[in-house]
Parts: sequence; structure tokens; C-alpha cells
Amino acid sequence: MKLPDPSENLYPKTEENLRAIVERYFRQSSNKDKEESIQKWLGDNYFTLNQIEFGAQFVSENDDLLKEAEFSTLPSARVHYALMSIFLPKEEWRTSGANMKRLEHFRQLYRDSFFEEWPGNRPHLRVPALK
Repeated sequence: MKLPDPSENLYPKTEENLRAIVERYFRQSSNKDKEESIQKWLGDNYFTLNQIEFGAQFVSENDDLLKEAEFSTLPSARVHYALMSIFLPKEEWRTSGANMKRLEHFRQLYRDSFFEEWPGNRPHLRVPALK
């Protein structure tokens, strides 16, 4: 599993495309949080549309761990911090203070839940045993 490469982006980062992502993965969020997230993503070039969609799916699949790490409920913040903590080296994290501790905590929770080893900055998925 890896963060999609920006060159693989097929669609533009438009309000319509971001709204589709928010409506699919963050149905339970308030309209205010959805709108704020769309505007943040439109104004930020840190992640491409394909990376935001990947992050939204990742967040929806790991919601319990994000809650345990006390991440913000704002969709754009959840995607941003989840992607940074798992897929970027710590030196590239764009945050500080309490959020840095949340990122470290989430990375540890995620690593302990899903990974056998964590060499460098490239996680290797653990294959779950068949039941």
C-alpha cells in the first residue's frame, strides 16, 4: 500500500469532485465541516485529488484508530493527518505541538494493528491469518 503518485491523477481538483469524495466518505459530517474541508482542499496544493480520495477511503477504514488518537473530526484534517502520519517521513510532517503527538500516536496504533515490520518509511502489510 502506498500513497498514489500525483502524476497518476486523472481528474482535476474541483469543488464538484471534492464534494463527491466528501459525500461518499464523510456522510456523517456536518454540512459546515464538509464545506470547510472542500474549501481547505481547494486552497491547498499539498495533496492531489487522487491522494485526497485515497486518504478519505483510508480514514473511513481506520476511523476507530483515528478516534483513539483524538484526531479532529474535520474531514480535511483527518485526511491530512492520517496521510502524513502513515505515508510521509516524520521530517515532512507539516504540524507541531499536540498534533505532532497525535500523529506519532496514530502511527503507533496503526503500526501495531496492521504491520509486522516498519522498515524505514515504507510499511509492509501483515497478512492476517485465516480463521
